[in-house]
Amino acid sequence: SYHPYRRRRQVDIDVKVDVGAARAELEAAALADHVAAQAALGALLRTGAWGVELDFARARQMLDRSAHRGNVAAVWHLGLMALGGEGVLPQCREAVRAFKHVAERSIWFNMLHAAEAAQGIVMTGTVEPGSL
Repeated sequence: SYHPYRRRRQVDIDVKVDVGAARAELEAAALADHVAAQAALGALLRTGAWGVELDFARARQMLDRSAHRGNVAAVWHLGLMALGGEGVLPQCREAVRAFKHVAERSIWFNMLHAAEAAQGIVMTGTVEPGSL
């Protein structure tokens, strides 16, 4: 069964990856409005991974599309772009808003909220009378 903290065994596999073909498939999926592909392509264009040429304007376009359709990873990358001034002047407020959005929608936030609710603790850190 899956456990997030369990160490995985490292397996060495000699696989040749055609980065050009992979990128072409990702581009096609992004243009076909696949939300995760838009986020992944935006991240590639933002970071230059896979040898992709940096293109902050196109990265922002792909990430915006994906974020507006609910992709939290896209919001994270938009926050990093705002914080680092990638393609624009640094925008700390926008970065904080993006990171807050991500934190409030992450699985860990939901699990913490559920645990606090089970213990009668509200998100402000107070305890309901008689809950302990």
